[in-house]
Amino acid sequence: MKGDCYKISFEILQELKELQELGINTLMGVGVESLYLVHGTIVPITGSCAGKEIKHAWVEVNDVVVEMSNGNNKYCNKEKWIGDLKAYEICRYNPEEAIIKSKEFNHYGPWI
Repeated sequence: MKGDCYKISFEILQELKELQELGINTLMGVGVESLYLVHGTIVPITGSCAGKEIKHAWVEVNDVVVEMSNGNNKYCNKEKWIGDLKAYEICRYNPEEAIIKSKEFNHYGPWI
């Protein structure tokens, strides 16, 4: 099953960037100092892909992973995310870099 992680993660990154530009620098009471779109792999624990390495995208706000793909609405500590899903980062992009890559490739990712 193909998901929507690249599109959703790109959109979330841009929405958070817009909030920063409006002077809203907190997310759920946490300051937003760093904001990145990450392309990598995970090994899901449940579902049809359980135990299989799959390509995935997510957003990192400081040390928090924002996971909104496929109808999820999750916020998770980055270390827990890495440990639970064997998440492996291949590339990370700040909001400006993500816009450039999406225009260059004419899609949301992956760009690797």
